[in-house]
Parts: sequence; C-alpha cells; structure tokens
Amino acid sequence: MRVFLATAKGDTPSKVDEWTAELRARLPSATIVDGVTDWTENFGRCGGWNGWAMDVAQGRDINGRARFDAFVCPYEYVGKATAQIVGSALAAGKPVLLLRRDGTVAQVMGVTVVDPESWKAGWMLVVVPPAA
Repeated sequence: MRVFLATAKGDTPSKVDEWTAELRARLPSATIVDGVTDWTENFGRCGGWNGWAMDVAQGRDINGRARFDAFVCPYEYVGKATAQIVGSALAAGKPVLLLRRDGTVAQVMGVTVVDPESWKAGWMLVVVPPAA
C-alpha cells in the first residue's frame, strides 16, 4: 500500500519525519510518501499545480497501479492543492484520513471552502462525526 502524507511546503523536515514515523508505526508495510518529496520529484512533469494534484490523487504508475492507495492529512485546514488532491481522491473512492494533533484519526468525507483567497489554508476537511 502506498500512502500520500499531505505535508505543506513549509513543514520542517523534523515534523515530516515525525508524521512519517507515526504512520509507519500504524501501517508498517505501507510506503509513505510526503507531499514535499512527491512535489519535488513529480511537479515538473505534471504541467502545474492542477496536473500535479490530479496525478497524486488519481495517477497511475507505468504498470497501471494507482500511485497512491490512501491519503493522510495532518492538518484540518489545507491549501488549494491539498483540497484538490482530497476532492479527487474521494471522487475516486480512495480513503482519506485526518491525523489529528492528539494522535486520533478521523475519516474525511469532503472538503469545503472557508477562504478561497487563502491558498495555504482556505479549505477545511469535513470529517465523519464520532459515533455517540
């Protein structure tokens, strides 16, 4: 299983390492790829932000396998590219999770615009409410 960790460009390497380690502990057989690494390696061939977001969410490798099987966001408020990735992944029926600061995980069921002028945090993940 390949998991996309939706990090932000401004995240410190130590924070990315922390989240990656947490995911590896939860999913030991998964390959975790953070957003900054994927952006660095693939953005240029995708023709811009929209193409890269679609490639992350629904792209396939040379063998026809999905590039990513699941998506984890460490932020409730996300930027435009992450919002596009989440929306496209959900449209393709792929699981998207919010990794909260307290270590709990919530299933993401959508994304909504909060401030379209804020490209870094203008969208909010909509999560499944906890069971009562």
